[in-house]
Amino acid sequence: MYVGILTHTTDTELLKYKMERYASYGYTAIDYHGYSDPTKAVYDLPENEFEALMRRNGDVIRGAGLFLSQTHAPFRAMRYPLEERVLALTRMKAGIRATAYLGCADMVAHPLQPLGKEDGNAAAVWAINAEFYGRMADYAKEFGVNICLENMPFPGQSQASVPNTLRLIHDVGRDNIGFCLDTGHALVTGDDLGDAVRLGIKEKRFVLHVHDNDGKIDQHLFPGKGVGDWKKFAQALHDAGFDGSMSLETKVKPENFKDPSPDVIDAAERELFAQAKAIAENKVE
Repeated sequence: MYVGILTHTTDTELLKYKMERYASYGYTAIDYHGYSDPTKAVYDLPENEFEALMRRNGDVIRGAGLFLSQTHAPFRAMRYPLEERVLALTRMKAGIRATAYLGCADMVAHPLQPLGKEDGNAAAVWAINAEFYGRMADYAKEFGVNICLENMPFPGQSQASVPNTLRLIHDVGRDNIGFCLDTGHALVTGDDLGDAVRLGIKEKRFVLHVHDNDGKIDQHLFPGKGVGDWKKFAQALHDAGFDGSMSLETKVKPENFKDPSPDVIDAAERELFAQAKAIAENKVE
């Protein structure tokens, strides 16, 4: 099993530095979030420059000896009113192309979401998602890309829980639609992490976003810093024979430390990797 972590960096030189650093800690995979914000300037590039940048960055990741396990689609535009779905459509297609340019097979995407935490009209939301992602899956197939829909941390939304996200995937009905199990989101919706693995692993594509929280809000804490049952989660991955990337969607942030000295940050980076490695090796105490 790979042990992965995310990066948001699009700057090639900074990305090179970060990849070398992550590799030095022992990570073997990367989850690329470089275009997850639809307002980023990268979207203003001409297509040839956009493609060249993504190809360079894919080469940088592989050059550090890391496997590019998945990317993340733009998500802040993923609202369901028509005027915002136009932006979502444009950005999602760009994200699909970027995934292909990077040399990656799987792109994680959020379902289209209401503006609040409640559905309002659940049937309409469901129909919009099934139609939208059917079109996106067909477009992605032209580029050899799979779309993995992610469970969300909003108990009041019909598609948010793990079982309902899987039902939406089946309603889309494309062979290149898979599932991203987000552990932090599952904790907020009350889904058991072991059961979530056992359900999700049955899908054609199965990837992970791994982080912890207090069970109430999406905090992106290190595993073990919240309420997640990581022993049960690790055992479920082991029992399922999962051989993909145990991919962290959390990272060390210097601004969270009173003393963000290099030694303190380095110790925190090593602690985070050790936690992830223990999960991947089913050695959670």
